Amino acid sequence: MRKLRPLTSYLKAPPVASSEARSSCIDLFNATNGQLRATIQPPTPSQITQAIQDASTAQQQWYHDYTPSQRSQILQRASTILSSESPISMSKTMETIAMAEVHDTGRTISEITSYDLPAASHTLSYYAHLPSTHNAGLNSFHVPNDNSHAYVTREPLGVTLAIGAWNYPLMNAVQKSAPALAFGNAVLYKPSELTPLSALMLAEDVYEIAGLPKGLFQVLLGDASVGKALLLGKG
Repeated sequence: MRKLRPLTSYLKAPPVASSEARSSCIDLFNATNGQLRATIQPPTPSQITQAIQDASTAQQQWYHDYTPSQRSQILQRASTILSSESPISMSKTMETIAMAEVHDTGRTISEITSYDLPAASHTLSYYAHLPSTHNAGLNSFHVPNDNSHAYVTREPLGVTLAIGAWNYPLMNAVQKSAPALAFGNAVLYKPSELTPLSALMLAEDVYEIAGLPKGLFQVLLGDASVGKALLLGKG
């Protein structure tokens, strides 16, 4: 039997050989025919801890060094990559993501290209407009009051965790990450171990190409044990 190369998480820090104990590989099956097509290698505890630290560093850069307008432009570029207006050089990305959704979910290519990809693009475009139009610069603003001085300060949460479901995996990843990124947060995303591929492609072929800083959106593969470690904030 041909040995399958394991899928690994999309992290800022590249994976390195380690004697550290790690979870067993998880089989990934093709939903259209039931055949084994890949294995998933969950991250080690130290990789999870490092991912959280890298996300915190990237979030500070994203919030303090990028203006609301710059954040908007990056998210809009991500939207364009997934849209029908995507440059010819990017059309292969759309095709690859669509086929990954087919194999992960068993749904038809026509449904994914007519709904999922346009919906993902529109969602990114919607949130791309918020940083510069809806006080998403998170600056203080004055609330008029005759008897006292009142003001509201909007600040990002920092590092956020999102856990995706198995159905509509691309839309899950976009709907959870786009608003968090627009408002200055970092995102650690754990997709379902049944349908992880589109999240990896969103990270590498969409967000990275659009110009998102390294470490700001990381994808950690695995089952509930990985999600639990992330919820606890440590590996």
